[in-house]
Amino acid sequence: MAEGREATGAAAEGKAEEFLLDAVQRELPLPSSPTLTARATFCGVVNNASFCVLLGASQEIAKEFSQKSFQPLIVNISTAGSVIGVFFSSRVMVGRMGDFSRLSFVTIGNLIGYFMIGLAYRVSPWYRTPQEEESSLPAEWGFWLCTLGAFILGFVQSVGEVMNLALYRSFSPGMLGSWGAGTGLAGIVGPFMFILLHDALGLDVGEIAFVLIGMAPLYFLAFWSIIKHRNARTQRPLLLRAIAPEGSPAETCDNESAANVEVKEGSVSFTVKNLVVVWKFCYVVLINMVAVYALEYMITSGFLQTVTACAPTSSWMANSDNNNPLLWAMYNVGVTLSRSSVSCFRIQRIWILTLLQALNVLVWGLFASTQWIAHWHSDTPLYIAAVHMVWVGFMGGACYSNCMYLFNTSRNIPDKYRELGINMGFFFSNIGIISATGFVTVLKSTVLSQSTLFPPDGNCTMVQTSISDADF
Repeated sequence: MAEGREATGAAAEGKAEEFLLDAVQRELPLPSSPTLTARATFCGVVNNASFCVLLGASQEIAKEFSQKSFQPLIVNISTAGSVIGVFFSSRVMVGRMGDFSRLSFVTIGNLIGYFMIGLAYRVSPWYRTPQEEESSLPAEWGFWLCTLGAFILGFVQSVGEVMNLALYRSFSPGMLGSWGAGTGLAGIVGPFMFILLHDALGLDVGEIAFVLIGMAPLYFLAFWSIIKHRNARTQRPLLLRAIAPEGSPAETCDNESAANVEVKEGSVSFTVKNLVVVWKFCYVVLINMVAVYALEYMITSGFLQTVTACAPTSSWMANSDNNNPLLWAMYNVGVTLSRSSVSCFRIQRIWILTLLQALNVLVWGLFASTQWIAHWHSDTPLYIAAVHMVWVGFMGGACYSNCMYLFNTSRNIPDKYRELGINMGFFFSNIGIISATGFVTVLKSTVLSQSTLFPPDGNCTMVQTSISDADF
């Protein structure tokens, strides 16, 4: 009888340790709360706001420093900074730098980036502020200082994004959804913030940059508070004993047994060998993530501008200076809603989202090549296009959030390769963005050029004239 009880006790102890080990390996998510999700949303807005503000300010910067021909360079340089930032994060930070060091790096980078833009407006002359005394720098130097600031902001934006996503894998999907909603809101808040500060309050771009410097410390405090919350609640033995059913092996397991459970390995850093392993485990997620980013940028950075280049009417909506920001905002409405949807449901077959986005590209490519909106001679197609941009944003945002969810939770991906996988996802996605942008640039110089779309001289007013003549 005694031997039987000992055998039963040993079996129970083995089951307890097995339960603990399985729970640790499964990384039981920490519950979120309204205050935590609000902080994650705020971090998403601030982290991605720099790119969205630069998108709205790039034309203004180029004009004010008399460098109109270089206007696309600001956004492109910021994107290049993102690519290098992801590589730097995977090669230098992952597995080597702690939370505080990485957060400090991102915060200081944002401070320097915004300061460079603010400094450009203080030390270089520009057309809105005629100066009696000769400036210490020529006007073009101001533009290149802004470009350098854009590169730094793009660099730390990508580092910050990977850092945030790595943190939220410790929590329930609600945190990832809140972060995703924040990054989508940045596309809405950023441009409207620029309009408010620039047009309503009369601040120049440099003064707006100094205002945005104040967001960096708030970002640091919000993110650090989430780290502290996670660290205070990831004492696995106590957590497991608290959630285990009464009388279960884990509930009766003593602290010594729990302390002997092996914890997960740290994240691996970038090496060719690790990259091959990451591709083996993550290639499906990586391919879809890259494809969707490239496809959506073909629309937002290429076809959208071509579609709206010729005004079908003389209304406010038909003016490209008005409908472009509106269509961009509608796109980000879709991004915001779909990125937050991962809190409610998840999509495992992400290839469906990629396929639907490819169909969206075909639709917008058809719009651009036929100039259907210009020939319609009505604002109605522009409103239809605005609604469709929400759908485009849905596909991009849903693929992003579900790819991040799979990176963080898929049992097919070992824990130590997850963060490197996220880094590689963003690295190759930015390569896809640059490739897509380059492709549509070639198209806009050839088959989608003004002279090709509106022969013989590229004057799109001929469309309206021909329609008006036909009415008679």
